Amino acid sequence: MVVQATGRRGLQQRETCVRKLAQCCVAVEAGVVVLDLDESVVGKDRRWLYEELHKSETRYDHLHRHEEPLLWAADAVAWAWQRVGSWRDRVRPMVAQLHEVP
Repeated sequence: MVVQATGRRGLQQRETCVRKLAQCCVAVEAGVVVLDLDESVVGKDRRWLYEELHKSETRYDHLHRHEEPLLWAADAVAWAWQRVGSWRDRVRPMVAQLHEVP
């Protein structure tokens, strides 16, 4: 799944994407959401995730890349997706859902 903010930048863009990701996880009854640990935003992420997930069974965590190898795959897809062109075309088969948020 790719969540892409189209109209905002910076922290607002991150908030919109984190909230949408959490909402999608609730909809599919995901067990856990794991985000890459970035100390500069972890407090805000936790607040947004709590607000979206606290009434669900979905839990969340922040881990370093070496603690959760699947973060590497997500980073690779995200990197290719934002490059557009042939890079996006290469990862498109791996993207089951695209959520564009304003």
